[in-house]
Amino acid sequence: MKIIEVSTQRTPAIPSLAIAKGLRAAHVGSIGSNFKKFFLDIVEVKKYSAALTVYQLEGTSKDRIFDKDIIKFLGNRAVVSLSRVCKLLQKQALGEKGVLVCNGAGNITYALGLDWNVWAIYFFWSSDRVGWTIEAFKLEDSLGWSAGHRVLARTF
Repeated sequence: MKIIEVSTQRTPAIPSLAIAKGLRAAHVGSIGSNFKKFFLDIVEVKKYSAALTVYQLEGTSKDRIFDKDIIKFLGNRAVVSLSRVCKLLQKQALGEKGVLVCNGAGNITYALGLDWNVWAIYFFWSSDRVGWTIEAFKLEDSLGWSAGHRVLARTF
């Protein structure tokens, strides 16, 4: 499996943002239980303008890559502010084309939860539910990610 850089996406300065409010504005229709427990109540303080690098996972349909390998590749760029993710979701709130995939594959990033652990955050566009679905997974619980998924990381 290869991790290929696709683009760099600038995100504007963001005032303090309650993650629950940011997700409502992005038409997130389904929120998984881990995300509710460890992320939904987070309120992030002001974030300055920054950039995110978007990567594509490429390989065969049988290939899998695990979170530990993605994080090793990304290094200290792996953990991303959820307020930035909310802003990207809001730009594609109705499944429009953009930096996030909305074609059946999903998007992955890593974030620090209320338990002070890094979690894999997985979000995808669900056309049958007409909205985004978001969930958090423990890194050690991953079954691996397949080709076609995108990964968001900080840009330095």
